[in-house]
Amino acid sequence: MEQQAAKQAKIEAQSSQVNSEVKVLEVLEVYRPNSITAELFESTGRSKDGYYTSSEVKALLVDYIKDKQLADPKNQRIVKPDDVLREALSKKGEQLERVPRDQTSER
Repeated sequence: MEQQAAKQAKIEAQSSQVNSEVKVLEVLEVYRPNSITAELFESTGRSKDGYYTSSEVKALLVDYIKDKQLADPKNQRIVKPDDVLREALSKKGEQLERVPRDQTSER
């Protein structure tokens, strides 16, 4: 009986040791400014060569819109982009005059 208990304890100890050596790999999705969005990042004091999480990009957009007072005074959910933000958000050939605030980070 004691031998079985000792074997069981040894197995549990080895299993515990193996589990404590397991390393966790964390994968993050990050974004890097391209030539079109670089000016937006630089105008907010951020590096055009850095890597940013989606929450950091959203925060950058919120700060930029607030600092430049680009929200429509009658409807804060609408943004009237300036030249820098328009360049960063527009698709090729598109002329943005107004964009819903919640779509700024998607674009």
